Amino acid sequence: TPAEAAHLLEFSPQDNRLALAGFTQQNGGSLVLLDLQSQKPTTEVLHFDGWPTQMSFSPNGEWLAIHVLRPKGNQLQLLNTKSQQLQLVDLDRPDVMHWQTTDTPRLYVGCRNGKLYEINLLDIQPQATPINSDRPKATPIDNDRQTFVGLALNSNGTILALNNKDDVSLWDTRSWQQVGQRINYPADVEGVAFTQHRPGLIPDSLNLAVWLADGTVHVLQPQPEKPQQPWQVISSIRASTTHLVDCAFSPDSALLATIDESANVRLWDPLSGLSVTPPLTFPGSATQLTIPTAVRFSIDGQRLFADQSSLEGYAALSGDLGSAEKLLTTLLERDSKVGGTLAFAFLKSASRSYSCNIRNLTIDSPKIAVAIAEVQSGSEVDEFGVRKALPGAREGQNLALLADRFNPGAAYLRAARMTMDLTTREKLYRTAGQSPEVSSVPWYELALQLNQQDRMEEALLAVDKAISAGTQPGRADALRGNLLMQLGRFEDAVPPLQKALPNLLIPFNFRMDLANCLAATQQYQQAADSFDVAFKEALTSVEPVDPQQQYRRILLAAHLQQQDALNSQLASLLKEAASSSELSLCYHAAFAAVMVPNANTDWKMVQSMADRAIKLQDAPNTQNVRAFILVRSQQYPLAVKTLNERLQLSPNDPSPTLRIFLAIALHHAADTAAAQKTLGEARQAVADELSNQNTPWDRRVQLTLLLQEAQQLISNGGQN
Repeated sequence: TPAEAAHLLEFSPQDNRLALAGFTQQNGGSLVLLDLQSQKPTTEVLHFDGWPTQMSFSPNGEWLAIHVLRPKGNQLQLLNTKSQQLQLVDLDRPDVMHWQTTDTPRLYVGCRNGKLYEINLLDIQPQATPINSDRPKATPIDNDRQTFVGLALNSNGTILALNNKDDVSLWDTRSWQQVGQRINYPADVEGVAFTQHRPGLIPDSLNLAVWLADGTVHVLQPQPEKPQQPWQVISSIRASTTHLVDCAFSPDSALLATIDESANVRLWDPLSGLSVTPPLTFPGSATQLTIPTAVRFSIDGQRLFADQSSLEGYAALSGDLGSAEKLLTTLLERDSKVGGTLAFAFLKSASRSYSCNIRNLTIDSPKIAVAIAEVQSGSEVDEFGVRKALPGAREGQNLALLADRFNPGAAYLRAARMTMDLTTREKLYRTAGQSPEVSSVPWYELALQLNQQDRMEEALLAVDKAISAGTQPGRADALRGNLLMQLGRFEDAVPPLQKALPNLLIPFNFRMDLANCLAATQQYQQAADSFDVAFKEALTSVEPVDPQQQYRRILLAAHLQQQDALNSQLASLLKEAASSSELSLCYHAAFAAVMVPNANTDWKMVQSMADRAIKLQDAPNTQNVRAFILVRSQQYPLAVKTLNERLQLSPNDPSPTLRIFLAIALHHAADTAAAQKTLGEARQAVADELSNQNTPWDRRVQLTLLLQEAQQLISNGGQN
């Protein structure tokens, strides 16, 4: 056996090799291949930077793909099992991967840049090559530009399902044409899975399961006769009242298994949507350090496996519980569409499996199965096959029958989560909230719904009820602070946000809320400190910071005269935006450059950012930035002409920023009288805007800094 600890293993499809991967603080990631016949290593121990989270052999066993989690960005390593050379694939933060099931070795990889890549391994020379020279080439597939959190292939590899958290799109891998419209739901999509191949069915017609963050699983059936709507929902299963972790079909497609974050494993009839067993649980119970991660069937379908991970296990592997816990907590619940995916990839890379024999399970009677279905759906089917609302008396009978499983409050909560009508959902949440068995959950979820409907005052009342009912510390207080911030009650928002932060697994998003509230109450130094801590937390979670928040930190650095922080933050933002095609990043980077100019700024690069922003969204704000760049790049005659044209487009708009830049341009163009007149108009426009209590704090700081610059320049006759 290898001398180094291993936490991840993978058998080759031919059952002739075993890949072992591990991690140590001293050497980082490690990998070794074992020959199962001789039981000896076929390679030296190979090392790479980062924690290996997933390994997968190609169907022919000649390639091994290793997904590696790194604070600086994920990587994909490929091992050629013949040449025994490890090669780094040059991709932008790969998140998910899936091998094509055909004979041709091809790997699909979804990356953070929103592109899906098809890596054809036939293009890679099998002989040994240096890692840094002849790397495997990846061809991008531009049919889908979303963030990927999951991939699934049908059994013959002709249909690829892409999950980007917002929806699911299906693609024909032979033509890379989208199959029908996107499948989307109000809740985030957590995962997708095809049923297994069964004799007598063509692989393209296999059913698809889509499970959501709200605990619902939708089973879809293909409709090849309807090209525009090729998938029809045949059952919707309310699988859990908590977060649903994983879902899997049995090999014969007769059962669907689900597992949630509370460690409840359930078996369902995927066609009817009925539960066929009571919840199955792990030995012991789920705790903060033990988290369910996966569920799957054995190849023969006779056993069910459920996986659970523990940070205590990571302490043994890494030798440091603190570092493992820190890595996990910075991945969980972060403000990112792929946060859950990477966190669970980390967890799944070292988990303990439990199993049970399905033949030993007691299957529910039809009467209980029907009662469960009616309670979950809030409806019943009459003797004519017509579905109608579930009468109160019938619901009471069902709840009495299921007294050992559900309580009335939980039933109302399930019904609320399944209802699409917002008015009905709100009523059900309020009814569920009266039940002590469900504690604060209905009020918290109602507050989230009301917030999405821009009913902030009502949402605030709901979240206060959630807090008074007793809730897990952190999330309700954080929501309360966020609501107060949206209502402009910044001083009131600070205490609940400060109370919430120590109790949040991933606090950086709400820490930035706190920073903005502190700045809005003119506590600028504390705000700057909070931004800095939040940025470090975001960096640890391998996520880019919102460009608008970076711009705000730059304004604070300028206001507080923190020159080192100003230079580093501005340089970082400009570097990140240099080759980006993201609107917010290009716009805020260019805007920061003109608002807080630096002698070393490359104005051609900034001009390119502004042009890209205009191409993405041709609007007054993006056009104005391009005009401001003319001033900063000392093209004063053209700047005067362009700024006057911009002002003429909105003659009734005071436009203080445009007027300040025009005054600066006129001064440098030696038109002193016009510069003084325009500065006076700008000064009045700034005063009027600052007198409005609703003017955001960053706008106030921006106008103050810019006006000070113009007044110093023009009043003193300066030439900067």
